[in-house]
Amino acid sequence: MKDYVVKPLEAQLLIRKLRKVLFNKDFIKWEIPENEEITLIGTFPATVIALGETGYSLVGPFKLSPNRDVKPTIPALSETSINECHQRSSSIVKSFSGGLFLNDVTFVGAGENNTSKIRQFLSKRGQE
Repeated sequence: MKDYVVKPLEAQLLIRKLRKVLFNKDFIKWEIPENEEITLIGTFPATVIALGETGYSLVGPFKLSPNRDVKPTIPALSETSINECHQRSSSIVKSFSGGLFLNDVTFVGAGENNTSKIRQFLSKRGQE
């Protein structure tokens, strides 16, 4: 940045300078062709609000692409072995509230071992 700000900071001046930098058109721009898919790896805050043998519901500030394979890792559910299951997002993402979205994820081809661990996890949580 070729500009500078002196202390004490003036809020309006700082906002003007930030806007100038953010709206600078010199940033590198790369457009993804419509028929091309990308893989995104990130960390997002989310809450599992429902869990069953066939899938779970996740609330967070994001929308999962419909009908796509997803690989979320949920440390709190590691003992259920769902992180190793093939998972697929549902075809419908519902708006929740306050910028949050309800994403349903289905286990595809979960074996008896996986469902057994999920049942055990749920029964332990039900007794607490």
